[in-house]
Order: sequence, then C-alpha cells, then structure tokens
Amino acid sequence: MKNTFYILLCCLGSQLAYGQQNLEKYISYGLNNNESIRTQQFTLKKSVYALSEAKSQFFPEVSFNSTYTKAGGGRSIDLPLGDLVNPIYKTLNQLTQSNSFPMIKNRSVLLNPDDFYDAKFHTVMPLLDLELNYNRKIKGQEVTLQRIEVEIYKRELVKDIKEGV
Repeated sequence: MKNTFYILLCCLGSQLAYGQQNLEKYISYGLNNNESIRTQQFTLKKSVYALSEAKSQFFPEVSFNSTYTKAGGGRSIDLPLGDLVNPIYKTLNQLTQSNSFPMIKNRSVLLNPDDFYDAKFHTVMPLLDLELNYNRKIKGQEVTLQRIEVEIYKRELVKDIKEGV
C-alpha cells in the first residue's frame, strides 16, 4: 500500500514538474518576444547612453586644429621703405663720412603669407558648472526609473502568463 502511494506521489510530482517546465517555457517565450519589453529596453539603453554622455562632459575636451596657406599671388601691399629711410641714411652717411648705412629698396609684401602652417591644440575643461552636475543626477535618476519600469512590466507580464495558463 505504501509503495502504491509513493508511485502515485512520484507520478503526480513528475506531472507537476512537467507542468512547471511548460510554464517556465511560456514565461521565457513571453519575456523574449514581447515588443513592449523590447521598446522599454531600448529606452533604457538610450537612458544609459545619455547618462554616460552626461558623465563625459566633466572630462577635458582636446581638439587639434591645423591650417596651411599657400599664397601663389593675390593681393600685395607696397611698402615704400626705401623712400622713407634712404634720405635719412644718406644724411647719416654724409655726417659720418662712411658707407655704414646702405640704401634699401622699396618692398612689395603679400597679404597672405606664402607657405604658412599653423597647428594648435585647444583644450577645454569645465571647472565649475552646476548645470553639468544636475544634468548628471537627472540622467542617473532617469536610468533608475527606466530600470524600475522594465522590471514592473516584466513582473506584470509573468503574472498575466501565469493567470492565463
């Protein structure tokens, strides 16, 4: 009599275990294929990305800028240096009775330099910006809220699946 009871109990237990496995399969299928959970998880990923972006605003930002200018003509300006300085040099040469002060020519200079290369690093770092701190806190709270919403929806879905089966 006891053996029959044990056999009946084992059969009933195996049926319950089999039913439990089917229920777990339904729950797993429901969680993996629910479109609403996918969109909420996408929103969660977007919130996590926004939080990492808010945290990155505290780091220094470095950029490298360079320019190269090759002026093959274009506008030029005439500088009458010889006309301005040569009379003075001539007078100084006469006073000193030497040729220490040479005569110079008038110059024509390009406004854009020929073969001009400019390279610079530009670094920006926020020292005191309270808006960045508040932004980071807000984004962190959004991530927490979104995680809670996903968990609540998953629990509701599991409850509905269990009630439906």
